[in-house]
Amino acid sequence: MTASNSKIKIMHVISRMNVGGPAVMISNSIQMLDSDMFEQKVFAGECESGEADYLQTHGQEIDVTMVKGLGRKINLRGDLYALISLTNAIKRDRPDIIHTHASKAGLLGRTAAVLSRHNVHLVHTFHGHILFGYFNKLKTTIFVCIERILAKKTDVLIAVGHKVAADLLAAKIGRPDKYVVVHPGVIQPKEYLKNFAHEQLGLDFPESNLVCGFFGRVTGIKRPDRFLELVQKSSQRSLPISFFIAGEGDLSQSIRSQINDLNLPVKWLGWQADVGLVMSALDVLVICSDNEGLPLSAIEAGYMSKLVIGTNVGSISEVISDEITGFITERESNEVVEILELLLRNQSMLKEMGISAKEKIENQFGLSKYLAEMSRLYISLAPFKH
Repeated sequence: MTASNSKIKIMHVISRMNVGGPAVMISNSIQMLDSDMFEQKVFAGECESGEADYLQTHGQEIDVTMVKGLGRKINLRGDLYALISLTNAIKRDRPDIIHTHASKAGLLGRTAAVLSRHNVHLVHTFHGHILFGYFNKLKTTIFVCIERILAKKTDVLIAVGHKVAADLLAAKIGRPDKYVVVHPGVIQPKEYLKNFAHEQLGLDFPESNLVCGFFGRVTGIKRPDRFLELVQKSSQRSLPISFFIAGEGDLSQSIRSQINDLNLPVKWLGWQADVGLVMSALDVLVICSDNEGLPLSAIEAGYMSKLVIGTNVGSISEVISDEITGFITERESNEVVEILELLLRNQSMLKEMGISAKEKIENQFGLSKYLAEMSRLYISLAPFKH
């Protein structure tokens, strides 16, 4: 960080830039916030095996310093190395703001800031939380205690949704006056004709079928197994619905084996860099997760007038207006099957709700709104440089 002293220097710390909401939000901030006002740099660990690297799949040219040991997995030796590396980087670069993202990077980045003894403002974004669905009760209690301590050292706590903030406050993590809710903003995906998208993705679905997709990390918390339950029950009822999974993750091999063993009619697409192509190929996006922050896939689908069916977790209800722009369900695949049957009987509902979804997303989740909120927040922490 060698730019003019008039710029606000921001150091982003994240465990890895895998495909997902945090990487998109950091990328948008780096590339689109005023470079004459902000000097930003990213410190990240490596992606795990089976994860897609956002920087590679989306061709982003962002200055990222790779930090050994900063990856997602907990490893005392690696974590200590990463802590020392971050502490030295803070002493060297002397940022005005350290902005950490998600749990492990939040712990190491904020601890490094304290150890560096550099006078710096700390911002942490909860892109979701680990209060439900990730760990057993003991581990969750330990992580909550750590987050409570870190929150006391942090100037601003950003939550991607009001429900996420409410959950964290209920767990006594931070004070209400420290929280700011900043909804993610994304670039509207490029839209393609449905037939073209099917051709490019190798989908040979019947044209009259309703197309449902799972789009995201194929990992436990996202519950791809629940998506397969949906496929199986729809198939048993002989519903004219086609299904695909676009993603990869630690459960990829297991889920593909289940598809083959049960002979389920699901097309496996793997990671797809072109979000617009995936969204253009489907009629309904299904989110089956046990825990979410605020899923960007739901925003991207809404931008393209696609209906979303999602479990009532995290702040998903802030993206989906139930029975107006989509459907919010409990964690039962039977409920989703019944909604799909309703949509098959009433195709006009699919179109009308899709139009409503686009209007909601454009009004509440525009990229310009997100960038303006982040710019104001950073300036408020370093007004002497503005």
